[in-house]
Order: sequence, then structure tokens, then C-alpha cells
Amino acid sequence: MFAKYLCEFPLFKRSVAISAFGSGSIAITGEAKFHVTRKPRTVEERLDYLQDQIAEVRQEISEEIKKMQVQIERVDKDAATGIADNARDIRSIRETLEKSATGGVKQQVFGVLLVLYGSIAAYVT
Repeated sequence: MFAKYLCEFPLFKRSVAISAFGSGSIAITGEAKFHVTRKPRTVEERLDYLQDQIAEVRQEISEEIKKMQVQIERVDKDAATGIADNARDIRSIRETLEKSATGGVKQQVFGVLLVLYGSIAAYVT
């Protein structure tokens, strides 16, 4: 036991080596859409081309809206779960605090009685 104390004694300096490692990764995902069309030559072809472009943009916007709604629902579900967990934890802490507050009255009365007993015992002797 004394040998262990001497080994741990701070007078003897020991070198300490600390090493740290880290790693990271980044994931980027995306989509690419392209359409091959021929160049419109007449006014009617240009009008049809523009109408097709408007329809494609509307379709892409509706798809993006659906994706965002799915993400919002997922985040909302996660937030609701987190709020429920926090509420449960707060409720359990409140119950524990109430139990300790009401259970502490008996301990306080016992402490007061010990103080009275000590003061009487000190006065008598």
C-alpha cells in the first residue's frame, strides 16, 4: 500500500501522452432533371414549347411541395415525441420533488428534537 502511494506521489513527474483522432464525412444528394427538345421555329411551336415548360415547372413544384410536406410531418412528429418525453420527465421530477418535500417534514421534526435534546443534555451536564 505504501509502495502504491509512492508510485502515485506527485513529486515524481511522469510524462503523459494524449492522442486524439477525428473523422468526418459529408454526404450531398440531389436530383438532376433534363429534357431534350428541338428548337421551336414557328409561333405555334414556341407557344406549345412554353406551355410544356409551364406544365413541367408546375409538376416539379408540386413534387417539391409533397417532399417538403413529408419532411415537415417527420420533423413535427419528432418534435411532438420530444415534447412528450420532456413533459414526462418534468412530471417525474415534479413528483420526486413533492415526495421529498412532504417526506422531509418528518426529518425536520426529528432534527428539531435532536437539537432540543442536545441543548437539554448540554444544560444538565
